[in-house]
Amino acid sequence: HQWVLPQAKVYWGTKDENYVRSYMEVYSSWLDAHPCPVLSSGTYTIPSSHSLRDMWTDLQATSRVMEQISVLDYYITSESITPEFLTRFLAAYADAVECIRANPYFEQLSNHRLYEIQAVFTAAVMMPEFKNSSAWLDEASDDIVAQSKVQFADDGVLVEMDPSYHISMVAIFYDTHRIAAANGKTEYFPSDYRTSLQKAVKFVRDLAYPDYSIEDFNDVRSSSWTKSTLTKNFLKYHDMFPEDKTLQYWATGHAQGEAPTELLSLYKTTGWYMLRDGWTKNSSMMILKNNYNLRGDGGIWWHCQPDNCTVSLYHKGRRFLPDAGSYTYTDGADRDAFRATSMHNTLTLNGATIADDKMRGEFRNSVQTDKYDMVHVSNQSYGALRHERALFRVKDGFYVVVDFAIGSATGSVELNWHFCPGVITFTKESGSYTAKTNFSDGNNMMFKMFSFEGTSAASSFSSKSDYSYTSHTIGQREKRSCCRVSVQKTEGQTPVRFITVIHPFGTASDIPNISAKFDSASRITVTIGGKTYSLAL
Repeated sequence: HQWVLPQAKVYWGTKDENYVRSYMEVYSSWLDAHPCPVLSSGTYTIPSSHSLRDMWTDLQATSRVMEQISVLDYYITSESITPEFLTRFLAAYADAVECIRANPYFEQLSNHRLYEIQAVFTAAVMMPEFKNSSAWLDEASDDIVAQSKVQFADDGVLVEMDPSYHISMVAIFYDTHRIAAANGKTEYFPSDYRTSLQKAVKFVRDLAYPDYSIEDFNDVRSSSWTKSTLTKNFLKYHDMFPEDKTLQYWATGHAQGEAPTELLSLYKTTGWYMLRDGWTKNSSMMILKNNYNLRGDGGIWWHCQPDNCTVSLYHKGRRFLPDAGSYTYTDGADRDAFRATSMHNTLTLNGATIADDKMRGEFRNSVQTDKYDMVHVSNQSYGALRHERALFRVKDGFYVVVDFAIGSATGSVELNWHFCPGVITFTKESGSYTAKTNFSDGNNMMFKMFSFEGTSAASSFSSKSDYSYTSHTIGQREKRSCCRVSVQKTEGQTPVRFITVIHPFGTASDIPNISAKFDSASRITVTIGGKTYSLAL
């Protein structure tokens, strides 16, 4: 039915009655073929085995209830609309609302369930003529307020931990309140309803790249989240919190308001961390993702990928370490391939994917000094192996990533890096491995990797360049280069450690000499072009 609302808009602009008559014909035919499966007892409960259940419950019914409000508004003055069709339309509309109420989505704490509640609330407010509208309103308003208290963790992030759904859920809460306010129904909401969304709004502000794009973490599909789409959402946020000048900054394309001042953002409960040197398009920004993926029933959230401690990097408008993305929503080999831990910028043991019950990211520490900002996290990624990652943003303009593989596990410990599409040059040197981009616009990045056993340089390490994929749109993928540096962990408790220095450059002549070493278990020294930096966890 997704074509229905656009066609109604075309009718409104053209007043061509053929659009109305064709809609009436097709929708009547659809109702003939797929009548509401109300049982003889009069109940709207539909057995899961019923062939028409999908058409009258969950997202299909929810979408119709939401869109048909507008469809009716566009068509209601048409000379082609007959009393008979209008009656049938309204009866089917009420049936859809009742089917949603009687057959709620099985996970109460989910984006599907919230969509359903929004649909029932919207129907109740916009169509008060129905005999059950009061019951719909009482039920849905209680549900939407209850959902506003549980959909987000205490750090403000959606519990499903998918940024695209996070943005959509904030929009539902905003739009529902806006409809209530426009129709004199705000008494159904507590006075703190909007302010309860403040942390959730701030998360979107902190997660978005300065050029109004977002990373493909989990199931984001970033091609759908254009600058205009994000701007529309920031306009809503500014409407919710007009006193927040940083939201005005985002809502107006950085033309008004004030840029945020935070350069280190921590979302410790759900595991999202952002380090940046500014808030303009030419700024640099790194995101560290280490999600704590655990539902109340002990399961996991389906959209969250097993990629703990992965990072992404934005620098002057280019995403140098784009996430793998999701490629498909269908369970199977393709989805598993893009979800694999080895497809992300993180550490693996023997190439294995982190098990569902091991996605329990922990925050360990953060530091801000006049020389650098640092965040330190960990995840018990494998049974006998803990991955710790410390991420430094050095204020002289580069990043340092320090990885620890700690525990009694033995085998191949691998550091995986997946780069943006484009030409990447790989060089193995004595004690290090380097990857460099080769863009002609002067916006390039070098990744120099060092391997250690304990605090001493690894006696040997393996390196391999290869290719992988990144996906910004369902069903589409783009080839890109990747590399893997590995050390064989043989002694039970001897940690394997890596240091990766990420340094921007314009042309090859701009690349400085870089070295790195461990001074102790918690302190390293990095030397860039003769200048020494001491970094501590």
